[in-house]
Amino acid sequence: MTDARPCPVCLGRTTRSIGSFAFGDWQDTSAADLGRESFLYELVACTICGHGRVVHPYGDAFITALYARPQGVEAWGSAVHPAPADAPYAEMVDFVGDAIPESGPVIDVGCGNGELIAALRASGVAPRRLLAIDFAPSLADVPVLAADLNQLDETTPRWTEAGFALGFCTHVLEHVFEPRRLLRGLRAQAANDALLYLEVPDHAPFDLARLLECNLLNAQHLHLWSLDNLRRLAESCGWTVERADSSFFGFVPRARLLLRAAISDDVAQSTAQLLDAQQDACREFAAALLAARSAGPVALWGVGGDLVRAGEISGELARAILNREFTLADRGLAGRRWNGVAIVDPATLATFDGEVWLTPRPARVRAGIRNEAGSMGLTRVVDWYETAIGR
Repeated sequence: MTDARPCPVCLGRTTRSIGSFAFGDWQDTSAADLGRESFLYELVACTICGHGRVVHPYGDAFITALYARPQGVEAWGSAVHPAPADAPYAEMVDFVGDAIPESGPVIDVGCGNGELIAALRASGVAPRRLLAIDFAPSLADVPVLAADLNQLDETTPRWTEAGFALGFCTHVLEHVFEPRRLLRGLRAQAANDALLYLEVPDHAPFDLARLLECNLLNAQHLHLWSLDNLRRLAESCGWTVERADSSFFGFVPRARLLLRAAISDDVAQSTAQLLDAQQDACREFAAALLAARSAGPVALWGVGGDLVRAGEISGELARAILNREFTLADRGLAGRRWNGVAIVDPATLATFDGEVWLTPRPARVRAGIRNEAGSMGLTRVVDWYETAIGR
């Protein structure tokens, strides 16, 4: 089947059915005759990457109704699979460990009731460094920020002036409409080299005794994560993985990543340098052509983009070509004119009394021309780019 919402991991749109998940609530518990509102989630997996998600016409109104329902007491363990009440949050902080930066803002995205904020304070993070973020945070003693996490993206103004140094986003990605949008938004909020702790319920491990106790299939969970797909998503949103873990805490299966804001300008810097080098090569090539012209007749083999760009950079070279101070030769354009200047067949260069310069920059093209020139017996062939690039 196809899905109107693309997969957040690979952006695929074809899915296969996993099954369905029913849930509901009593409409009016004060009435003598109870009525129940029921819903059915269709659960599907992406046919490309396997990411699981809900297919349902959910929107703001539907989500608001879901979160208006009482959620009960948070539980991570039971008598069968015990887990200390405060341990999951302390353990989240411990997972970051010595990597906790000594300065800079520390944020909790989706702070809930502030359990993780309390664990951070207990670990020694000063309250003034903390920022608790949620739809409607109501914590005391630390700065709070109300934010619709379904609307966060890379265009959202920064929450902190220099970006956060360490962020936590725990058990949030399974709830939001577009996890990719949220992770991109968090990357834009991050300072250079910032860390982000990411945790979600992990649907890949199977321990039936634990999972039957756990509320893993939940009406508020729109995405079914695995550690592998969480990693794939994070890496495609500008993060690199420092540490990864898939484990149970009590009866709750968790996929956890410690991420670092990836350096994102390698391609831009390298490409900008390449563009500058190409410009410089064209400029030097044009100067070399003009110097060669002063020493005797010169034919230019290849009337293409590299010769055009050299003429655009050097007005003197463009005027010299227009004034027919060079012979133009090109196998594919022979018999045509460029700005009124005739282009000859390279075969006529067998009797040309002067140097023949190869104008293409790509080595593959020049190699072909050199082979053809050799078969014609040309001896005064100048491959300037080969010599210049090799310097």
